[in-house]
Amino acid sequence: MLPKSLFKHYSASLQSLENIKRQCFFFGGVDAFNDPFECQIAPASANDNDTVIQMMRDHYSSSPDIPDSIRQGIQKMDPLEFRDMLKRSAVDMVAQSKKDFIAHRGVTCFSERNENLLMWSHYSSGGTGVCLEFSTNSEIFEKAIKVHYKEKPPVLDALDILMSVFGTRKATWIDDMYCTKPADWHYEREWRVIHRSRGTVYIYPKESLKAVYFGPRCTREFVEIVCLTLLGQNRAVEFWKGAISHTKYAVEFERFTYTPNCEIVK
Repeated sequence: MLPKSLFKHYSASLQSLENIKRQCFFFGGVDAFNDPFECQIAPASANDNDTVIQMMRDHYSSSPDIPDSIRQGIQKMDPLEFRDMLKRSAVDMVAQSKKDFIAHRGVTCFSERNENLLMWSHYSSGGTGVCLEFSTNSEIFEKAIKVHYKEKPPVLDALDILMSVFGTRKATWIDDMYCTKPADWHYEREWRVIHRSRGTVYIYPKESLKAVYFGPRCTREFVEIVCLTLLGQNRAVEFWKGAISHTKYAVEFERFTYTPNCEIVK
């Protein structure tokens, strides 16, 4: 189930400030991500379900979209030969799909949590950056996909892949390939939104931003720039300042109200 809020970490950089000011998400290519196992899959297997194989055979031998010579060849194949052909076709399809995805699709990532120390270290410049909280009522999150964490790459079934092509089965293998990561990354509790075009910049509704959490090592100047930027766009957004706990390994957040210096002078 999609959480009511999802979080996105930003480093303390000019690009992050620009994204915050523009109220946008960037859909980047997975080949630039920090996990070398993105889209990693095990070789496709072939289901031994004779009923399913016969269903596939009936489809391919009777489909008007397939040339007569190929349909006649399929009708003459023995079951083992046909199963091997299915497996080869599925492997080729997955390889091409992976190639196309990396070349053309864009992904933007979110997390279910804002307190994890590794997330602050990896994605928010060691605690000098920020974490933004978004309401998932926004349209962009309607297609969010939860990432699953496993000890081994998913094994895709050749028949499942080919049956999904002509609509007799949901194409779950796509989620398996693009939204499965090694178990070591489980602390991220990641969700992904996939766009058909990499490099796309999506402008989100200003009301979807609920809160900003500043890391425990944020500079005062960075806090001021972010607060001033957002106060001019969405005065309903909450500000929370992180501090290193003295009793446990954790970042503790306290809500604050930002008052610009110019208002204090007045």
